[in-house]
Amino acid sequence: MGYDLLFVHTLNNVEREEACIRRLLSRRVDGLFISPVYRIDPEAHIYQELQSCGTPTILLGPAAKFCSQFASMHVDDLVASYTATQHLLKLGHKQIAFLSGPQAAPWSQERFEGYRRALREAGAS
Repeated sequence: MGYDLLFVHTLNNVEREEACIRRLLSRRVDGLFISPVYRIDPEAHIYQELQSCGTPTILLGPAAKFCSQFASMHVDDLVASYTATQHLLKLGHKQIAFLSGPQAAPWSQERFEGYRRALREAGAS
């Protein structure tokens, strides 16, 4: 269809996220898919700027207060991590690590709960 895909990585850093969004907007992209860097603050100026410019934007993951003005799509993190952990257990793995993003992020907590639930049910916790 003639589209180019540009990927940027914020390294889970708020300042880098702002710089990446501004860089993409300066390239006049047709739209954005963003996995927002989690913040506790209820507002984030970059998301207000993004809304003002009118570039179509979809959030990947649950929308936090600071970016709730955008449409979002996400998976059920608890079920997804539960299913992934069950799969690894069924393959015979016994030592399964859990790596998380910021512990305060709701999706991290849900992923950890799914992981723990699968381990408990398998008697591996």
